[in-house]
Amino acid sequence: MENNSLETPVTNRGVTHTIDNSKVFDFKGEINKLGQYILFDWFQFTIPIKRDDILYSETQFSVFYKEKGEMYIYDNLTKFQVKIWGLFKDLFNIEKQDLFFEDKGINGYSHCISYDNIRMYFSPSQPHMGINVLMSGQGCRDFDILGLDYKELVKKVNDLGGKYNRVDIAIDDFSNEYFSLSKIKYYIEHKRVISKFRTYFHMRKGIIENNVILGDTLQFGSRASLVQITFYDKLQERKNNNYIVRDDVKYWVRTELRFRNEKVSELFEYYLNSTSLNQFVKGVLGEYMRFLKKNGSDDNKWRWETAQWWTDYLENMNKIKFVPATLETSISRKKNWINDSTSKSAFMCLIADLPNLAVDDHTTDYLYQYFQFGFDKIKDKDLQLINTYRISKGKLPIEREQMEDYVRDFKDQIIAMEEVTLDELNARNDKLDTTSDNLYYVNLYILKSLFYSIYIMLYLLNKLI
Repeated sequence: MENNSLETPVTNRGVTHTIDNSKVFDFKGEINKLGQYILFDWFQFTIPIKRDDILYSETQFSVFYKEKGEMYIYDNLTKFQVKIWGLFKDLFNIEKQDLFFEDKGINGYSHCISYDNIRMYFSPSQPHMGINVLMSGQGCRDFDILGLDYKELVKKVNDLGGKYNRVDIAIDDFSNEYFSLSKIKYYIEHKRVISKFRTYFHMRKGIIENNVILGDTLQFGSRASLVQITFYDKLQERKNNNYIVRDDVKYWVRTELRFRNEKVSELFEYYLNSTSLNQFVKGVLGEYMRFLKKNGSDDNKWRWETAQWWTDYLENMNKIKFVPATLETSISRKKNWINDSTSKSAFMCLIADLPNLAVDDHTTDYLYQYFQFGFDKIKDKDLQLINTYRISKGKLPIEREQMEDYVRDFKDQIIAMEEVTLDELNARNDKLDTTSDNLYYVNLYILKSLFYSIYIMLYLLNKLI
């Protein structure tokens, strides 16, 4: 099979400047209460190739297509093409006849297959590099035009074991009611901003002859940062690149949040458990940056109030903190310890105290006391650890009173489960004729009840944290 076996579709590929700006205004994404557009503007991930995949094999094979009467030789390049055809279909519902092949790539990849600005890069000679999927800003607009859902895409990528490289989320503001780039720069110069970033970068591009400004950008964080925030004049950028902009658009400032590597994974943990992308990006903005209302009587600017225009822009969203790696490890270690060690010890202690190896109030009391003892030891710092972890997973924080009610309700749930199991046993006993059968099902009931009790205890504890 020749390398150019893919048919080139009839598209506007390569003629990007003919894209009307109205497509941005008609997009299917999220519009918040302020009339701002919240949209993905870069989406990049890598699909790994497993060691036992046929793509690692140097062996060629032939396939005869009876309907065409032709024999195809499947070499390494062709095997990758077939793999990528399948990925385009699974991820984007795009058929192979609409794809375009190129024998050039980027970042060490040697080949590319694309649909407009949705691209998949690969190297047949280096399968360990995986398949890199890249949707630039225009690629994300292609994704929107196809009518696809980002949450579904994230779920599919996760199922494939994909690793995220970079994701950008943009907030487009057309109102001119909150800030301009000059206002942000003024607050920086007058030391009226608190940020997790140590440095910022201001880039302004213009024409020497007449001093016409072609672009204005304020960037916080370096290109190597896992999180980066950029403010820039999107209207000017559109005009400079010969895009058609509607006459009624007089102001267009974009706030762009860029996430890389593990921060993308944390982003999507929030995203999959929330209904609003706007809530997340505004929460991250509030956590990373705060512009201040100066208080002349207080030298400690950490105590200054937040500037009202920044509070209004953030829509009073709660700050969202990323989980430090140490915290993630701490919680994960506790969960693993529960599964590996505590379940065995709890079962041994329970069995050792059972007088007749029958499920009775002793079982319920033991499991209830197990929870009660743990709850009594929870201190404020433990509750803070739990809530920080819950927030990082997109869950609401909990109060001590809620935990107390949870522990109290636990006993009732155990009793309800035991009653259901006992009803099953009584119904079965009505049909039994022999003592041996009766003994068999009694023992089965005991084991089943014990299993349910231990399972519920571990499940609810795991759910709590």
